[in-house]
Order: sequence, then structure tokens, then C-alpha cells
Amino acid sequence: MKNEDTHTDKQLQEMFHSFEPTVPPGAWEGIAGAMDRKRNRRTAFWWIAAAAVLLVSITGLCIGLTNSKKIGTVQKQEEVTKTNATGNYEPQPNVSSEDRTNSNENKTPIKEGSIGDVKTIEQRSGKRITQESREQKQNKTEQVSPVISENERELIYPFGLRTLPVQLPVADAKTSFDMPKTKPYKAPESKWTLAAGVMQMQTGNGYSINPAYSRYVHKNYLSQVKEGEQNMGGTGFSLQLGYQLNKLLTLTGGLQFRQMNTRQQFSFSEEVPVTLMPGNSPDKFGNYPIIGYFGSTGSVSYSGFQRNTMVEIPLGVNADFALSSKWSVKPTIAINTGFISGISGFTLDYQQLQITAQQPDWFRKVQMSGFLSVGAYRKISRKVQWGATFGGTRMFTPAYIPDASVRPRNHAIGLGTQLIWRID
Repeated sequence: MKNEDTHTDKQLQEMFHSFEPTVPPGAWEGIAGAMDRKRNRRTAFWWIAAAAVLLVSITGLCIGLTNSKKIGTVQKQEEVTKTNATGNYEPQPNVSSEDRTNSNENKTPIKEGSIGDVKTIEQRSGKRITQESREQKQNKTEQVSPVISENERELIYPFGLRTLPVQLPVADAKTSFDMPKTKPYKAPESKWTLAAGVMQMQTGNGYSINPAYSRYVHKNYLSQVKEGEQNMGGTGFSLQLGYQLNKLLTLTGGLQFRQMNTRQQFSFSEEVPVTLMPGNSPDKFGNYPIIGYFGSTGSVSYSGFQRNTMVEIPLGVNADFALSSKWSVKPTIAINTGFISGISGFTLDYQQLQITAQQPDWFRKVQMSGFLSVGAYRKISRKVQWGATFGGTRMFTPAYIPDASVRPRNHAIGLGTQLIWRID
């Protein structure tokens, strides 16, 4: 319910506006006493804290001095143990008996069974050190570890902290660190190689007669060709890429250029063949079968040479047999796919035995041959090998077109050299 008499409220506020209650006579004295008690408690707390810090500091200092004396005693025991265990006694300077007596009196006597007693140390190690064993141990190079009791291994540090027991090796024990041997880093070798070679070949042609067309060839053709043709040197170049299949075998493929040169020296007279056309079919070169010979002779006189150039794609494999760290033997076998790229010179006609020019349309478009070689290679560096090779090649397919009356085949044999680079 809302009070709507605002006039009465204002009168009450004005009446109590300046009202102040009277304070009892002992109230201010009580408040002052309470404040004095709080101030006295705070002062007493700080005095107690200062006394505690001082007490802790004095205790830590005393314990530290005690440990320093104990560590010094342990070090002295180690020196005495080393001297008695190894038998190495340092000579003492010349001192009079009176001075020695005085020095001994000033030193603290070592009781039997104490830490520094030599006899006690010998009994703890399990055997008494004799003069003979001391001389033997004097020749040993390894250091002898001191013998320390379990109580002496636990050193007390300030503020009551203790270290873990120190596990010291026993006397005459050998301490070794068997670190694993790390092999020096060696970069992995690439499996790819690039080889460049050159060969000087002794070349020549071999001829045979197709049995199905023997009637189309002069009866003395093979004998006259063999007597008039001489093998000549031919040059070959190769560039091949190799991929190492394993430690022994490497697959190779690339490009090869090769020449086939033959010197010709013909000088003879032969019978003239008689051919019959009606009822007979010609061979691949348009010649008809021979049915006889006239008594008259035909003379041939010629001196020159023929050169056939071939581009081949060799695909093969070689093996690597190591003889030492530097030398190895590499046998190689390959199949060559060849294409005639150039023909020059003359040849002897197989029917009339006359000199005739070579014709490109006589030859096959693709010719297959085999290659076999063996080489000795020396390792020049990690990437380079150089070698000298001996090898030969022989055509599998005849040089002339299929079903020709004559089947010439080329062959070559010779020496070469080759460099092999490893591609990293």
C-alpha cells in the first residue's frame, strides 16, 4: 500500500537530521586497548621469525663444517689405499730422528680398525697385499679404486639432505666404455651410368646362295668374290645408358654408329652365262635362270672399295667381376637393331660377273646383329671407370631383301675403349 502522506515524512526527516547519540564514558578507552593488543602481537611475530632464521643458519653452518672434515678424512683414506695397493712409495726427504719423532707426535694416531688403517683396508679387500703382489701391481697401468665403507659412501649435506650411495668399483677392476662403432657416412651410389666408347673394327662380307634361286647365280660367283674382296678397317662410336640391376649385372641401351668397309680388287676372265626367258619367272632382281655358258669369256678389271654406314640401337647386359678394389672384368652381350643410312661403291653382279653399283633398294630396312665383347676396366674415381675392350659383331639377317638369290652378311672384329660415368 503506497503512503500518500508526504508531508509527515518530511517532518520526521527534519526532526532526526541533527540527532547524535551520546557515547558511553568507557567506550573510547576500550577501542584504544584493542588497537594496542594487535600492535603487540605483530611485533612478537617478527621477533619469532628472526630467531628461527638465525637458528637454522647456525645449524646448517655446523653441519657443513662437520661434512668438510669427514670428506677430508675420506680423501686421506683414498691416498693411503692407493699407496698400499700399488706399492708406489715416494721417498721421503732426509729428516732427523728427532724431527720425525716430533712430527709423529703432532699427528693424530691412527687406531687399528679405523678408516685410515692399512691393515683394516687389506682385510676388507679380501686378501693381504704382500711384497710380491705389490711389485706385480706396480707394472699395471690401470688405476686402483679406493675401498670405502658403506657409511663413508653416504655423505651428509646441509639441512639433513643425504645423497644416494656411491657405487665405487672394487680394486683391480677394469672400467671400459664399449661405445658402438659408427660407420662413416657414405653417400648411396646411383644405379644409373652413362658410357661412351669407340671401336676400330676389321670388317668384311660373307656370301651364301639361296638354294631356291641357285640357277640364277653364276657358277663361279662365290670364288671370284672371295678372291677379289679384302676386309678393311671400320670405325664405330657408341653412347649407352646403363641401369644396375644388382651388384653383378647392368642393363644397357643406347645408340651406335658403325661403318662397314670392304676393299675390292677384281681382275679375271669368266664364261658368259646363257639365260632362258620363255616359261621362266625372274628373281627379285629381274634375272632369269641360267641354262648354260658360251665358250667366249668376259674380262673384269676393277680396283676400289665399298662403304656401308649403319645406325644401330644396341640393347644388352654386362657383368662386373671384381679382381681388386681398382680392377674388374666386364663381359658384354647385346642385340643390335640396325638401319642402313648410307651406301657407296660397287659390287660384282652375281649372274653376269660384271661390276655394278650398289643399290639402296637391295638392302633390308631393318637388320639384326649380335655383339659380344670382354673388357678390363680400371676404377679411376668413385664415379669414373675406364676400360679396354675386345669384341666382334655378326649380322643375323642377310643384308639383301628377303628371297634374294644372294645372301651377304657383314661381320667385324676389333679393339675399343670405353669410359663409364656414374650418374648421381
